[in-house]
Amino acid sequence: MSTPIIHRVGRFNVRVVPAPHPLYHGGRRDFSRVRTDYEQRETILEVYDAAYDHSPAGQFISSYYVSTIADSPLTRLDLQGDVPAWTMDEEETAALVAIARAA
Repeated sequence: MSTPIIHRVGRFNVRVVPAPHPLYHGGRRDFSRVRTDYEQRETILEVYDAAYDHSPAGQFISSYYVSTIADSPLTRLDLQGDVPAWTMDEEETAALVAIARAA
């Protein structure tokens, strides 16, 4: 398993988690409870708000398969609809797409 890489994208941190990697239990990204019944076979991008210190990357917001981001014509990305600050502008979204395409 490769080590995840964290990229700074504007106000956000993007953690690239290369496949294969174990899937985790819980909605709060409790990385201590690894599922052992199967592994994820696609690289994922996890997006964090860098303003918070809930983890080394910040506050977890959302995650996406690399193919979802790399293959879409995004110009802006609403990471969580009920938090206006968690919307990527055009520059941040373009950087996220570039990370996905390079992953």
